[in-house]
Amino acid sequence: MFTWIGEKVEAMGPKGWTLMGLVVVIVLLLSAPRVPANHEAGGRSGFQCLSGWDGSHRAMVMAVTSALRDPDSFQHVRTLITPEDTAGQHRILMTYRAKNGFGGYNLEVASGAFDDASCRLTSIQLGTEN
Repeated sequence: MFTWIGEKVEAMGPKGWTLMGLVVVIVLLLSAPRVPANHEAGGRSGFQCLSGWDGSHRAMVMAVTSALRDPDSFQHVRTLITPEDTAGQHRILMTYRAKNGFGGYNLEVASGAFDDASCRLTSIQLGTEN
């Protein structure tokens, strides 16, 4: 297949290579990761407080793992946050898995709030997902 494409591009001459380069650039631009608009403008949306690796809030993970029977069994599933409220707080909901007393894993949730400016966790509540 690539040989066929190369032959067609070669047959078109310089225009073919220009067209092929343009196609490659367009594909690369379309496959680039998207960044929220307010993040590009330097706005603070709460995402600056989340891990770039798995999207977790580090302080919340530390608070949850310290309350677990087996802290090494913690597995982050996802973290959701709300837009900043008038007090500068974001509500946060983190879903995770952890071992129960019988060695099996439960899916659980922790909720709370954190400050937009400092990323400091201001409240936390642990619970089990129904």
